[in-house]
Amino acid sequence: MEDYGNFISPLGRAIVTGDWKSFGMIAAATVAAVASYGILAAFTPMVMTANTASVIALSAASTSASLDTKPGGYLINQVSTQICDDMLGMRPDTARIWGSVLTYMAVNAGFQSFYGNMLTGGEKLASKGYEFGKDKALDVEVQKVLDTGKGFNYGGVPKTTEQVSRVLFNKGGDLVGVASKSSILMLGSQHTGIVMGSIPSLSESVRLVGVPGVNLYGLWGISHQAVNVSLLEAGYASTVMSVGGGWTTILSTVVYGPYGGGAAAAAAASQELSQ
Repeated sequence: MEDYGNFISPLGRAIVTGDWKSFGMIAAATVAAVASYGILAAFTPMVMTANTASVIALSAASTSASLDTKPGGYLINQVSTQICDDMLGMRPDTARIWGSVLTYMAVNAGFQSFYGNMLTGGEKLASKGYEFGKDKALDVEVQKVLDTGKGFNYGGVPKTTEQVSRVLFNKGGDLVGVASKSSILMLGSQHTGIVMGSIPSLSESVRLVGVPGVNLYGLWGISHQAVNVSLLEAGYASTVMSVGGGWTTILSTVVYGPYGGGAAAAAAASQELSQ
């Protein structure tokens, strides 16, 4: 019975063997992922939406369940020994913890992309390079987006046609958004700012309302996750990465997942998964 239970889902194993420890870990990770977003939404201009919450919750549950199996344990072992121990020189116990955290983050990011695609039907935005002055008709359309645009990423958004570097089209070929890149400290042009003509942004700031100097930036996610949520709620599976993100976008996507909450879920699940 025990051997059989190792190959079925943790929920099924809990029912078959009477061991609810795995199910508790899945629940804890799921609650942590959604709560990190819910807390942010409750105290900032962000909106807690059922669509985003379901993607975050399903991804956290799926990640915890898949890693709490023999194949999942093998994957964690490989990351722990090959990367954290051998490559990074961590002590075995520390390597095991970080191995479970890193594995969880990466797998969760994959599940979030999968569920985001399912929710939106996989509709993507087409991204093309843009240079002001080359196409007068397009210049006019770009200006219209800038004049009426509501959706945006934190800071660095294009405000004039000269600042726009990419244009975004829906599947019908209509211009629906524009994008530009700006520098982040000494990291180079890593920040992708997006203005959408028909999508109201779900957020303006992650600073807690009424609590000076306190913010949740980095708990649920960062600006990349905020704009991805805006696109998801508008029915697009595209993310900042797919319309011109840099290496910092890749890093934040792995750590938090495209839609956030991954780091919180990994912290909640890592103690159980690392054993």
